[in-house]
Amino acid sequence: MFLEFIDSYFFSEVSPIPYVVMRIFVGLLFLFMFFELVVSYELIAPIDEGGLLYKSQHSLWNVPTIFKRFGCSYSLFLWMYLICSVCIIIGFFSVLFLILMFYLHLSFRSYASGIIGGSDQILHIFCFWLIFANVDQTFSITSMIIPENYTTTTRYAGVGLIANISLFYCISVPLKLKGYSWRSGFAVWNVMNFPDRHKWKGLPKFLVNKKIIIQFMTYYVMIVEVLTPIGFFVKPLIPVWVFLLTCMHIGIELTMFVGLFGYCMFAF
Repeated sequence: MFLEFIDSYFFSEVSPIPYVVMRIFVGLLFLFMFFELVVSYELIAPIDEGGLLYKSQHSLWNVPTIFKRFGCSYSLFLWMYLICSVCIIIGFFSVLFLILMFYLHLSFRSYASGIIGGSDQILHIFCFWLIFANVDQTFSITSMIIPENYTTTTRYAGVGLIANISLFYCISVPLKLKGYSWRSGFAVWNVMNFPDRHKWKGLPKFLVNKKIIIQFMTYYVMIVEVLTPIGFFVKPLIPVWVFLLTCMHIGIELTMFVGLFGYCMFAF
């Protein structure tokens, strides 16, 4: 009985369309990230030429990448990033290029002093799970080259993706609680008032003296995030949690600057 449940829950055949749509959106996100790497030189800069240092003592930084070992240029890294992005969008042997893109993302440390945030982590998760999703089964160049595709699409990759991102949300809460601003309810206010850290001026100006609303927004974020695993795995709650998370990310987009993070989460 248990094995039958596992088989039906994780490996039942599903429509490939949602995975295909996600592949296209993720490819577009990588393409936007490429342009961000090109134009945001002051944020992601070559080592010793600026940039913001992020946990350089972490052991991950001490592991040499292929790019570092062979002294590859930053322009080569960018060209590979662009090629992978386009191939993922059009579905040209996407699994191969998703694997390569996963490594490219992990290789940022070869060239950058390291801004690593939510956007990078989410794109890592997308890359990893889409590798197992048979994303080229339809609406892809690969399906035109190899029309007789006998592989099927199962729930496994989708369930893994949801579980991974749910844990991403949930585990962030204990880390946030280490900071006094989150415990006191003013973390949103602090981030919202960083210089040049939001695109929309009206809402931050309106909220600047609204103490109760600011505290509500701060605690709302933590409550929704910590309960996300329940929200996504109790079927009747899924639409509710999608709505709550969408509201949260719209609020983040309107009140602070988070780069591509909001778009990454909307793609999810």
